[in-house]
Amino acid sequence: MTLVKTTPIKLAALALLTMGTPRQSAMQAGHRPVDLPRAPAAMGPSAPRQPLPMVSDRTGSTVGPFAPHTVAWGMASEPTSGAPDALAMIAGLNARTADEAKPTPTQRFSNLATMRRHYEGETTLGVRYVAPEQRAQYAVSIKDGKLFDANSRPLDVVGACAVMDATGQLYATEECNEWVFHHSSLVGGEPVAYAGDIYAVDGRLQYIDRRSGHYQTTTAQLNQAVRHLEEQGVHSRYVDTGV
Repeated sequence: MTLVKTTPIKLAALALLTMGTPRQSAMQAGHRPVDLPRAPAAMGPSAPRQPLPMVSDRTGSTVGPFAPHTVAWGMASEPTSGAPDALAMIAGLNARTADEAKPTPTQRFSNLATMRRHYEGETTLGVRYVAPEQRAQYAVSIKDGKLFDANSRPLDVVGACAVMDATGQLYATEECNEWVFHHSSLVGGEPVAYAGDIYAVDGRLQYIDRRSGHYQTTTAQLNQAVRHLEEQGVHSRYVDTGV
């Protein structure tokens, strides 16, 4: 047997020949490596653009593309800033489903008064509109034939702006001020079943009319509001059908 003098360099080369390349070693171990896109040899407008790899999540849905450095041996590491946040997407879907499950008020009236076109865009002139989530502070409730404000106190108002929306909910306030707060403010300019002025003392409705320049409530719309209130035990001493 002949002894051959070896050097560290020769030993390293021999080891590589014995082990094979990393790709060969991985395949021998039963792993299937991912072919990552190679950068083009020449950079510039003429260089072909390599597609980014698509990676599937645990549900089998494609959640790519990801940058090449996030893919290794078929697994995805931390996603890049461009990748969708799956948890945020799921939370958003759950929130939307919950909102859709909330019951919506039933529309009671079809005879609705629409705001005159003359007043469209009035918010740009300083008129305030109340957002739907803030209207509860102007809502009027009814109990035992009496009207109550949002703080459950008997309603005491003189010449208050009042509107009834399509569901039959009554809103009222004494905040009405020209070019600041109008009937339209209470419902954000939406169509109403009734708009006018009311007077109430200790929760007892004393007077109701249909005076509203924004909505020009008809007598029929005033009467439907009066009937709706009477069905709940609220009877006005005076009903003014004039304008």
